[in-house]
Amino acid sequence: MGGPGFYLLFGIPLWIAGLLTAAVTFLILALETYGFRPLEAVITSFVGIIALCYLLETILSPPEWKQVIHSIIQPNSREGKRALSHGILGATVMPM
Repeated sequence: MGGPGFYLLFGIPLWIAGLLTAAVTFLILALETYGFRPLEAVITSFVGIIALCYLLETILSPPEWKQVIHSIIQPNSREGKRALSHGILGATVMPM
């Protein structure tokens, strides 16, 4: 989530949100002293929460499935393809 995430969600000042992010990160990493399983359980629960949020969002604001399927079968936006290729390239190159 990070500092900006806390700021956007809760209105916490950025410097406090940064400190909170660091503290939570170190607490999660400290779980490794109890073995890998607790750390793995925390990360898995975070992924599960994100999945539930996506499911809830889909239920509360359902997409037009006919358009979704049509866009999957036959994408028609060059700009969308360009943005996708830039995103893939950025995600691959930036961590290096």
